[in-house]
Amino acid sequence: MQALITGASGFCARHLAAFLRVEGKCRIAGSDITEHSPKDSSIDQYYRADVSDLEQMAGLVRTLQPDMLFHLAGTSGGSSSSAYLASPRNTFLVNTMGALNVLEAVRLHAPGCRVLLVGSAAEYGYVPQPELPASEERFCRPAGTYGASKLAATLAGREYAHNFGMKVVMARPFNIIGPGMPRDLVVGALASRAKEALAGSKDAIVKAGDLSPERDFVAVEDVVRAYVKLVQGDYWGEVFNICSGQPHSIQHVAEVLFSHSPRPITLQTDPSLAQSSVHSMYGSFAKAKRAIAFTPNVSLESSLAAVWSTAMSA
Repeated sequence: MQALITGASGFCARHLAAFLRVEGKCRIAGSDITEHSPKDSSIDQYYRADVSDLEQMAGLVRTLQPDMLFHLAGTSGGSSSSAYLASPRNTFLVNTMGALNVLEAVRLHAPGCRVLLVGSAAEYGYVPQPELPASEERFCRPAGTYGASKLAATLAGREYAHNFGMKVVMARPFNIIGPGMPRDLVVGALASRAKEALAGSKDAIVKAGDLSPERDFVAVEDVVRAYVKLVQGDYWGEVFNICSGQPHSIQHVAEVLFSHSPRPITLQTDPSLAQSSVHSMYGSFAKAKRAIAFTPNVSLESSLAAVWSTAMSA
């Protein structure tokens, strides 16, 4: 069996490759836009390829003939200092056209390949409190470019599954946390700022944006396990929430994270930092539980402990 992971340098991709390695049932290839293979990765082969380039993706799929393809490559659209990379056009180019290019490459050169497209809870947009938790049957109204680009990719996956009979399934993860997460995600940012604050001799102060929003945090170990089960299943054209089903405020998450600090950390609100227009968002994993017996096994506390330990030792 041959597996291909796009976005192989990313946080989730590293955990997915490690999980597949433990499974020991396939050869793992990874692709990304960086020149060199990610350090300490479990992949067997690395290829430099841009998902926004159909010719590159078609060549890669034609060469590898993957049995499973995990499409994790994407961009949040707001984490780069480059105006081009952070532009709405590039967000759609990478997230939407990237997914289309992967799907078209598989259709043309490996039509029997099982494909997982990774979406986002941002596809839902604002959900009124009485209508939470969000389920897959809910009509999506994404509020920003990122969510819209991910929803478009999800719809493309459905089209390819239904119109061409392709084996495409969509995962819709919520807020993924775990060791090695980047600082452009809120928990990664809190851990990085804490490390910097503790390095100084003065009182440790960490600044953050609005701490009141509630989010659904799910451990990366549970997420990648669900990804593999979805690809191994028979739910083509379907979308599945991958979440914990529980809301936790950013304030609570920060307090649990900082409880591992060797000395007190003061958390200060800074209005200039990222603010959210969505106060509370969490999902239902009932559909995934019925289909693949998914339940979150890793607690928020143990995930945050792993985030802290990894960040402090980096």
